[in-house]
Amino acid sequence: MRIGSIDTGNTATSVIVNGELIGTAGTVSFKDFSLTMLSGARSTSFSSSAKQEIGGVVFNPLVLGPVHVHRKVYFRAVLETTDATCGAYIELYDPGSITAGSPGIVVGSQLSTNALTPTMLEVDLTSVFDAVSNPGVIEARLWCSPVIAGKQVICKGARIDVQWS
Repeated sequence: MRIGSIDTGNTATSVIVNGELIGTAGTVSFKDFSLTMLSGARSTSFSSSAKQEIGGVVFNPLVLGPVHVHRKVYFRAVLETTDATCGAYIELYDPGSITAGSPGIVVGSQLSTNALTPTMLEVDLTSVFDAVSNPGVIEARLWCSPVIAGKQVICKGARIDVQWS
């Protein structure tokens, strides 16, 4: 059981038990919970046929509390490439079958950019993760396309964020 309070700066205090808002005083803003897959930098020149796993987390819906209309789940990553003709791609992979019943790519999780500077990307995966009922490992995989000799793609951070309002 996780119990905590949040101070939004407006003398608002909320009590959260297992991710569920159970009491408040004052105004409440969004609450965040992050599952960090990568903090730092990883690079690769691998193609989509040899995706590089760069990190993983255990997604446990039991810790997050009951599904409700005010919860959102996002996959966010910071990507860049050393050459704009070589796209940087990242996706979530579910080896334990918690999102779709069999191991595979988490539907809708692919992010990409051709930016030469670090770029924050995100996708809303609420509908996918709201259907998850059991804990399991989720991995982040990085690759470039097309592969160009001497060129790399870089991920400087990847996480799953859960927000409540």
